[in-house]
Amino acid sequence: MNGWKLFITIISAVSLVIFSGCNNAQPEPAAPNEPQVNSQPQSPVGVHRFQPNQQEQTAVESALELSKKYSELVDKAADLRQQNVELMKENHQLQNQLTRIETEYEQTQQELTEANDMLLEMRVELNNWKTDILGFRDEMREAQKAQLDTLMMILEMLGGEIPEIE
Repeated sequence: MNGWKLFITIISAVSLVIFSGCNNAQPEPAAPNEPQVNSQPQSPVGVHRFQPNQQEQTAVESALELSKKYSELVDKAADLRQQNVELMKENHQLQNQLTRIETEYEQTQQELTEANDMLLEMRVELNNWKTDILGFRDEMREAQKAQLDTLMMILEMLGGEIPEIE
């Protein structure tokens, strides 16, 4: 990469030196039938653009300065491209992670729904069991009362005395 930068710098410096030497010729006077063209630029920005600096730089110095700026911009562009590549990789990783997390989220939601349904079923079964136990308790009381009544009859037949319960 540095070889190309040096090559481009040398080519641009040489071309600026060659083209700057061509501007030394005096302009030819305009033909009498042709209208005079104003040789000064219309905008003030253009006036300073092609005039030499306050420091009177030579074409070679100017070319070197421009090539240095160019190489800095090329380096900056390469850094920005690298940063863009890294950001694209990070974005791709984050998209993959998001996809995986969304899948896990959907699975968790499904499991939570199933667990909630199971808890509702267990609650219904628990209430049924409680009702059955309470009903069984009443049946047990009735069965015990029937046993006591039968026992009382047996005792009376055998001639036993039964005290009265108040």
